[in-house]
Amino acid sequence: MQKMPLMTPWLAAALVRQAGQMTGPEIRALQKERLLILLDYARQHSPFLREKYLQIPDCPELSDIPITLREEAMPQLDRWVCDPEITSSGLDSYLSRQDEASASSLFLGRYRVLTSSGTTGVPLRMVRDDRHNLIHAAVISQRLLGSGKTEGNPVPALPYPRTAGVLASGGYSSTYLSFLRTRQAYEAAGMAGEIMPLFVGMATGEMVAALNAFRPSLLTGYPSNIRVLASQQRLGKLDISPDLIACSAEHLSLEDIHYIEESFGCPVLNNYCSTEGGEVACLCRENHMHLNSDWVIVEPVDQNMRPLAPGQESDGILLTNLANLVQPFIRYYISDRIVLHEEACACGSPFPYMEIEGRKEDRLSFQDEQGSWICLPSSLFIDISLDTPNCGQVQFVQRGPSSLEIRCIPENGEGHEQLCRDLLTVTKDRLIREGLDKLELTTSQERPILGKSGKMRNTLILMDSERN
Repeated sequence: MQKMPLMTPWLAAALVRQAGQMTGPEIRALQKERLLILLDYARQHSPFLREKYLQIPDCPELSDIPITLREEAMPQLDRWVCDPEITSSGLDSYLSRQDEASASSLFLGRYRVLTSSGTTGVPLRMVRDDRHNLIHAAVISQRLLGSGKTEGNPVPALPYPRTAGVLASGGYSSTYLSFLRTRQAYEAAGMAGEIMPLFVGMATGEMVAALNAFRPSLLTGYPSNIRVLASQQRLGKLDISPDLIACSAEHLSLEDIHYIEESFGCPVLNNYCSTEGGEVACLCRENHMHLNSDWVIVEPVDQNMRPLAPGQESDGILLTNLANLVQPFIRYYISDRIVLHEEACACGSPFPYMEIEGRKEDRLSFQDEQGSWICLPSSLFIDISLDTPNCGQVQFVQRGPSSLEIRCIPENGEGHEQLCRDLLTVTKDRLIREGLDKLELTTSQERPILGKSGKMRNTLILMDSERN
């Protein structure tokens, strides 16, 4: 079987560029070729996958390959990875060092390590090799920073644009480690003063003051934080003129894209990245998220793992990372909800695009008076936040089958009690329309709850075990 040559930055850039000039059928053929290479490598070097794939044919169709679950694979990490020098105990020792220097160092001198708490209760530890890292760096360069939205924009042409990044501090999350590597590159070039981190735990006023003093050309961060900053810009408290804004790591709605772009007067980029798959999709000039299907396979499935046709909303996806050989993710289940589109996009990209509906755990369902469960779309809660005056951040926490708690932060830092009253009014009106007029609504004096990564979910389920 054909083997992939040693990956270099030049080759990675060339492969990404070539695929962008292919047709849809050519990309699918390339995808199949790379899948067979990955399978062959996994069966040779991963004891766990060799056993798992014992009964599949040598050249299987995608549907012939068994599905992998996190709770099945992670306890067998030592047998899953394709390098016998990688061990759970070695990773535990490496990850126990929480200082910045250790976090940015390479595991065994050659691998990047990421962690994710996820939602299954089984923590994920992922090892990425140079092949993955170089390919996905090229994807970011060409398909995100080099997209139609940046045509004529000065930032992509600058080696060290003046950059401010909003991120969660510490740990081994992709966002934090990426920022550390970027800052190290700035420091090595003598440009340390051109990059500034802002951490999600900072007060909004503190963040605004830092940005007003720094005045970045490029602003990056989580969508929920960028939207708060956009509201501060509209209020006149924040006064910056970035040339480009890049979001990642959270759901970014079309409404939020327009709100942020109108607030700052510059384009907003977005990429759908995951610990397991890397840069899965990038935003085009038509605000469609195009799947990087030359290097990532995404299969929409229902709750029974059955494949869904394009245009149907999934309960989850099966993800295959074609770039990473050291820890093969092949038909690996993730509870992200998407709608895949195969129709042509006006931007001219040959890649399919998808709507990302967020994670299944964020979807709230409540019981009506008849005892029936009513599932509410995430867009309903986004609309509530957008339609409520002075709403900087809001989080809707489900406390029971018929109980919803609202936590909020005013965008101007004042008027919390009034914002609570307004949110109760708007939320009650929306819920009545959904047939949930008897739902118990309360507000909290507490701030929104952040996840272990420091990110905030717009909706969160914190109930007892009666529905589990």
